[in-house]
Amino acid sequence: MSKRGKRKPVVAVPETQSCANNGLRVQVKDRVQIRDEFNEEVTYQIVDSEDNDPQAGKISNESPWGAALMGSCKGDWVEIKTPGGMITIQVLEIVRDQPERL
Repeated sequence: MSKRGKRKPVVAVPETQSCANNGLRVQVKDRVQIRDEFNEEVTYQIVDSEDNDPQAGKISNESPWGAALMGSCKGDWVEIKTPGGMITIQVLEIVRDQPERL
């Protein structure tokens, strides 16, 4: 067994089904804190393709990373196919801004 423990495969779950930890599934506009395979923690905001700016921490929901994160829950291990091969990251936190109330 690896240092991180056994990984569970990520399975597509209908959006109506909530996540066990806090009920949030990653969607556009969320900020997602992840731990990469080098044990580094990074935060990205998932954005529409026209707002994509990886250097500013904004990744498109249509990019390999963004598409893989969409629908995932806190604690999930997510596999991402990149030009350099498959990598695995863990979702540590999902932050969603609350809409302003009138």
